[in-house]
Amino acid sequence: MLACRVPQATRHASNSVTGELARKQTEYRNKVVSGIEAPKAVPGVRATEQPRTYHIDPTVTVDRDIRNADGAMLYARARAAREGKNPKTGEKLKIKATTVPKFTAGANFKEKVANKGKAKKK
Repeated sequence: MLACRVPQATRHASNSVTGELARKQTEYRNKVVSGIEAPKAVPGVRATEQPRTYHIDPTVTVDRDIRNADGAMLYARARAAREGKNPKTGEKLKIKATTVPKFTAGANFKEKVANKGKAKKK
């Protein structure tokens, strides 16, 4: 027995007449919104028990890199002068050389991210 394929334009037209297309669009939109508003939990990561706020004084300087117990590191990196472009006008600009903060994740964080989608072996 041969299956008869209905052209896509005909399917969409019939779905819009019956309201099926609008129902599917609403269902998909609700699914996306719920995934954004209440994302699935990430294994090994939990909500904080006591919220904390850190204030950083930009005038403080240190003579060495800062490393925490997990191996994450915060350090200064020199950025060379370069040429940029004003996105509104397209005019070329000269950007001065500067020093910017850089962050490198620790081994524990990298391991958790690398294993995020993988099933645990028993």
